[in-house]
Amino acid sequence: MSPLPEEFMHFPMRRHGMDHDLYKWRNLFEEKKTQWPGSASLALSILVPLEWFPLNSDNKPFRPPGGMLTPYPDLRHYSSRDYGNRVAIMRLLEVFDRLGLAVTFAVNARLADRYSELIEAVREPGCHEIAAHGLDMNSLHYGGMEGEEELIEQTLNLLKPHTDAPIRGWLSPARSQSSETLQLLAKANLDYCLDWINDDMPFYMLDGKLVAMPHSEELCDRQIILDYRHTEDSFVEQIEDAAICLRREAEKYGGRILSLSLYPWVSGLPYRIDYLSRALGSVIRTGEVWSATSAQILDVWRTQHSR
Repeated sequence: MSPLPEEFMHFPMRRHGMDHDLYKWRNLFEEKKTQWPGSASLALSILVPLEWFPLNSDNKPFRPPGGMLTPYPDLRHYSSRDYGNRVAIMRLLEVFDRLGLAVTFAVNARLADRYSELIEAVREPGCHEIAAHGLDMNSLHYGGMEGEEELIEQTLNLLKPHTDAPIRGWLSPARSQSSETLQLLAKANLDYCLDWINDDMPFYMLDGKLVAMPHSEELCDRQIILDYRHTEDSFVEQIEDAAICLRREAEKYGGRILSLSLYPWVSGLPYRIDYLSRALGSVIRTGEVWSATSAQILDVWRTQHSR
């Protein structure tokens, strides 16, 4: 007897080939070459999630990465995440400014509404982008949920007063989606989504209504240092190795994207910030790198690749 309800055993898209029609199968190494500004071989795409985990999070239908771990009130983990948004983020901003990097910040809307000073600090350099990161880390998107369209609308409405530019990108809390999320993002006139981690370059979804932008799950400080328990030296080495490989591919196949995901409460700690600075400095030292936000990378890529 199956432990799942009978309806779960019938999937209408099960067939030879891909089991969905969200995007077309492709061989990246046979795609038309992409050219980045200044003939750069790499576009450096850095994404920093700015997240708010409510102290009374119920962790349903699952606990998001970085979420509260112990029974209420989990002040130890709550204050750690809060440290990232009050103190550690300033170290990251200093590194980005010193190295002249443009960064995409994926922001929980309730965090922007609660801590407007933090968003002003992010906006002040004038080169960074703000993308939507859902309402908060207790407002997950998942199959069977109700009110998802209203949740997306509420998120965007809360974020709009905190940025001069239109919100163009979306990262779901915990990267989790329902079967309707992509269609609802396109309906909300968003240009790209950062939830999918299955390619090194952008690709069209929903017949061109939305673009999936690279957002690495592997080159992520939380994943490498906390989940895999690798050393900070190894974190630096893995970023450098990825840059070497992608530069080598770029010589033959066209410009590539080096995507990094950085959490303030991880890399912004005093004993880690210099490792991050070392890794980023090593990547850009060759002068073959174009540092850009997700929206900037999308705009250049889209002019060279038809739907």
